[in-house]
Amino acid sequence: MKALYRNPDAVHRLMEFTTRASLQIAKPFLEMDMPVSVSDPMASGTLLRKKHFDEFVLPYTRRFIEGCKAIRPFKVTGHICGDTTALLESMVECGYDTISLDNLVDLAEAKHRIGGMVHLLGNVDPVNIIHLGSPEEVRQGVRDCFKKGWDSPRGYTIGTGCGTPLNAPLENSLAYMEAARKCAKYPLDPNNFN
Repeated sequence: MKALYRNPDAVHRLMEFTTRASLQIAKPFLEMDMPVSVSDPMASGTLLRKKHFDEFVLPYTRRFIEGCKAIRPFKVTGHICGDTTALLESMVECGYDTISLDNLVDLAEAKHRIGGMVHLLGNVDPVNIIHLGSPEEVRQGVRDCFKKGWDSPRGYTIGTGCGTPLNAPLENSLAYMEAARKCAKYPLDPNNFN
């Protein structure tokens, strides 16, 4: 983090190296028709200002995604941990087809700002709801997300705001799946989650 201010050229060299290395790692998977997604805990708006994201993350992520799609055209999902509210439009510029939103981002605001540009995914709170909540709180969390995201212009998929804790109670995982199936039943009916 200090290097962003003290030695930005070194950060750019590191990002260049990381981008090339990531493409080398992704290439054999893409050649076997396996998709690649991007998870980036460090590019978070909780850690980076938008100007730093736009300088040190956006161009390299875009190059990685373009490089992957040159090997095998496919849809890329990206997740950045933390509060990315200030970065939403920049995340779209990265080239993601689907953006997975952390639970710290207001899904309704994301839908309003970028829902017409990308598919949205998320953002049930994985800790306070999936891990520590009751099964009814889990079902309500799923319904709340559907209320906000179901009519996103480019589509919406329910998901957790980040990785689900491994020791989340089984009954909460089952409640999540039950609520997701009910809310996402086609044709979509807001009565399923209101």
